[in-house]
Amino acid sequence: MTIAAIAKGAGFETRLCSEPDDFFNAVSQWQPTHITVDLVMPNIDGVEVLRLLAEHHCQAQVIVTSGEGTQTLESAQAAAQQYGLGAVKVLSKPFRPRELRALIQSN
Repeated sequence: MTIAAIAKGAGFETRLCSEPDDFFNAVSQWQPTHITVDLVMPNIDGVEVLRLLAEHHCQAQVIVTSGEGTQTLESAQAAAQQYGLGAVKVLSKPFRPRELRALIQSN
């Protein structure tokens, strides 16, 4: 199951973006309540995405995912908080759908 399918099943409207420009345009226009960011992406580094979200004063709850390990996720979470993002949670891959649901349904 993909993140979007899990979120949709939990009652959230979802959008997927594979290109950085599309992503930041969608965030700006749509103003989502939750955003998931993978640390490893082909066209932009996940930590750079976190920095840019903070620069744009993003108020969404951000969930950072990665299969790179807990220490990497915790470092990304700390960086995001230093950038000024308030609600940043981490989710290690692989994960169970209930783990993601718990994160997106908590405030």
